[in-house]
Amino acid sequence: MLSVIHNYTNGYVVVPVLLACRRAGLFERLNRIEPVPSDRVARELSANAGHLRVALLMLESMGWIARCSGDSYVLTAAADHVGRIPA
Repeated sequence: MLSVIHNYTNGYVVVPVLLACRRAGLFERLNRIEPVPSDRVARELSANAGHLRVALLMLESMGWIARCSGDSYVLTAAADHVGRIPA
C-alpha cells in the first residue's frame, strides 16, 4: 500500500513539471544528438536557472534525461512518454 501512495505522490508532483517543461520546449531542445549545457538551455528558453535545475534533476531521477560530461543533458528513450500525458 505504501508503494501505491508513493507512486501517486510522485505523479502528483511530476505531471505539472512535465507539462511546464513540454510547454516551454525543453524536450525539443534536449532532443539533439549532442548533449546541451543547462546554462544554454536556460538562456535559450528564458528559464529561471534554479527552477530549471530542479526540473532537470527530477527528469534525471525519472530516467527521462541523462547527465553527460559536466552539466550537459540529453534525452533518453524513456522521454518518449511525455507525448502520452494529456494537457
